[in-house]
Amino acid sequence: MYFRHRYNCIYRDLPACASPGVMVSVVSAGGELSDPVPWLGSVDRVIARHVSGVEQVILDIEGWRLSELDPTTWLPAGEYVVGAQVQEGVFVVTDGRKPLIKRTRDGGNGKPDRLGRLRQ
Repeated sequence: MYFRHRYNCIYRDLPACASPGVMVSVVSAGGELSDPVPWLGSVDRVIARHVSGVEQVILDIEGWRLSELDPTTWLPAGEYVVGAQVQEGVFVVTDGRKPLIKRTRDGGNGKPDRLGRLRQ
C-alpha cells in the first residue's frame, strides 16, 4: 500500500513500512501543520487499539493506492487519513486493505478544508 503526500507541491509515495528519514506532518483541528515527524508505516486498527500511549491524529495525506499499478484513490474535501502518533513517530491506521478515513463537514460553503481542498 502507498499513501500520497504532497511535499513542496509534488506528490510522493509513502510506503506502508517504516522508512528512515521519511517525515510527514500532522494536521491540527485548526488546519495548521505540525513540524514533520518520523514515518513509521501502517498498523491495523485492531493492533493500534492495544498500543499504549497512542494518540489519534489526522495526517497530511491526500490519497492512497494498493500497489504501484493501481490508480490512486484521492480523498475529497472533508475526508482525512487517520494516524496513530506515538513518541517515536506516526503510523497510518488501516482497516484491512484500506486506510481508516475520518469524515468531517470541513470544506463546505466555499471554504477549504484543513488540507486546502474545496468540496466539488
